[in-house]
Amino acid sequence: MPTAAAKTINFRAPADKQALIDRAAKVSGKNRTEFILDASCEKAREVLADQTHFAVSRAAMQRFNARVEAPGRARGAAPAAEPAGAVGALTAGDQASRPA
Repeated sequence: MPTAAAKTINFRAPADKQALIDRAAKVSGKNRTEFILDASCEKAREVLADQTHFAVSRAAMQRFNARVEAPGRARGAAPAAEPAGAVGALTAGDQASRPA
């Protein structure tokens, strides 16, 4: 499998931050470049994971909103049985894919 071409990233950092990074890299057993790249990629994945988009049908969203806006029940109270197709019950067409 071919390796992607490496690109150079250059930036300036204050001496105190560079020293901090260098100490952490040394403790981690990595060089500065490996440490910065790993930390940056970890943060990038975290930021992107927070941007996940969930798509549901209009009907499913309306049922969800109805559940959110409905008065709550006492903590620990058993939920009332819902007939098929009631608010909150998903139907086969609500999601594009369901986990198996």
